[in-house]
Amino acid sequence: MATRKTRKAAKRHPGIRKGKPVPRRRATDRMPVPPPQIPKDQAAFALAQAAFRAGALGEATRQAEQALNYNPNRADVLALLATCWTQRGDYTRALECAQHATEVDAANPRWWHALGWACLQLRNFAEAKTAYLRAISTDPNLAEAYYHLARAELQLGETQASADHLVQALSLNAGLAQDARREFTPLAGHPALAEWLAVKPAFRPKKPSRKHLSKRR
Repeated sequence: MATRKTRKAAKRHPGIRKGKPVPRRRATDRMPVPPPQIPKDQAAFALAQAAFRAGALGEATRQAEQALNYNPNRADVLALLATCWTQRGDYTRALECAQHATEVDAANPRWWHALGWACLQLRNFAEAKTAYLRAISTDPNLAEAYYHLARAELQLGETQASADHLVQALSLNAGLAQDARREFTPLAGHPALAEWLAVKPAFRPKKPSRKHLSKRR
């Protein structure tokens, strides 16, 4: 015979009326589910990126190195660290990090671009040329790689190749022309670059004529 207690239990747990056992609630069932943990290398990399965007290069370097302690084969962290060392003026360390990034992931043109830039700063123009050639072979639309490749070739005395690659860079990004006028003065007379490297006269507003001034009076 159902008592008042069993009837209340049946209302709370309908399974009792069907003869099914009521599962006991465990203490862990009432505990909140913890959020998934972020890998330590990813967390450190996120902090490094935030510090870099804020201009805190020292903190960005420290967090990037911490991320590499957890995972030494992250090419994106190595590239960020190379950029940090470049902006801090330590091009030798930047070269080491960029070189490691290309060894980890040779298919990404950004790592080759970072390596080429470090080589340019160390005046290793032949190595810079090799790195930028690898970059444009992976991404033929990387204007900055063509531009710095032309710089390296100009330093190596390869003026025709430098002019050809500079034309390619300016065709992809006309905004580079202003810097090109300053950095590629030896190529100013090249026929293919005449339009790009021509120094445009500064704008000077016309002075109002005396006749115009007399009318205003």
